[in-house]
Amino acid sequence: MEQITIIKRNGETIDLFSKEPICFVKSATQNSSLMGDDNVSLSFVSSQILSFSKGDKIVVDGEEYTLRTKVTREIVSDSQINYDAVFYGVMYDLMKTLFRDCDVNGRSTRSTFDLTCTIKEYVQIIINNLNRDYPGVWVFDENNCPETEPVSIGFSRQNCLQVLQALCTKENFNLEFQITQNAGVRTIHIGKFGQKIVPPGGNEYFEWGKGNGLYKLKEQKVDDKSIITRLWVEGGTKNIRSDYRNYSDRLQLPYPKRLNKNAHTLADGTVVTAGSEMIGIDDDSKRYLEDAALRDALGSDEDVEQYEDIYPKRTGYVTALVDGSLCSFVDDTMDFDLCEKNTDGST
Repeated sequence: MEQITIIKRNGETIDLFSKEPICFVKSATQNSSLMGDDNVSLSFVSSQILSFSKGDKIVVDGEEYTLRTKVTREIVSDSQINYDAVFYGVMYDLMKTLFRDCDVNGRSTRSTFDLTCTIKEYVQIIINNLNRDYPGVWVFDENNCPETEPVSIGFSRQNCLQVLQALCTKENFNLEFQITQNAGVRTIHIGKFGQKIVPPGGNEYFEWGKGNGLYKLKEQKVDDKSIITRLWVEGGTKNIRSDYRNYSDRLQLPYPKRLNKNAHTLADGTVVTAGSEMIGIDDDSKRYLEDAALRDALGSDEDVEQYEDIYPKRTGYVTALVDGSLCSFVDDTMDFDLCEKNTDGST
């Protein structure tokens, strides 16, 4: 094991492998996962009493890990003191900063508010907040961030790490984040960062046995949820007229099936151009997506997904102003009748 050096906040250093005073590491474990744990646990022994404080750090493969909690100390004898310490990655520093409605100039008025933004705009607000106490330390890799549709989210007294994790959930943008470090600068990256593992020797799949990639193979139940063969899909309840599709209160799959009218950007950044994909259903009484072959093999098993943020909406344009009125304008791109009435006569 190579030398591990603890760098104290005042600049002093402590080498954990030394002959005088005697000091050695019993175990060192690094825990790291995408958008999850990122810490290093150390168990070491010293012949002297050592002092540590919050903010002391170590560097592992160029990445800084910092003490956030007290170090456990056990005095075994006059010449043996055992220590257990956990050092945390820079991701946890995001917990120190509150997420407020902060603009690029550092001005903010609230910690409880609602916003409708793209993922790029949300992360930039995180950077604005971090610049309050750490100017120039945190940056955003905006150029490699996927383009997304705006999403409305409410915030209330959350820190920047909580917000960053919430943004990447399936309910919001369904993306991932990574934080890299270079020369003291920490960069937030947004995207999809999973890696494809290639079997040994260029094989198409892994096999059990020496040299085949699998040395132990165990089959077990993953969870109690069955394989779904039929999925009922519904959108939100906003802007739905009262007589819509047999009085459905939620947006339904398009009917009849047709080519997509508009371009769309998927969560992984893939652009679906207008007029390139068939969307919708052929039978309005069967408002679901189904794998017929799987249904025939396993039988029908249903589930439902509801997407509250998908509902009828459009971006309007001010194409002209109305003379003599400060509150009126013209939008000649509107492709529907704003004064259309329901069967009960209401607009």
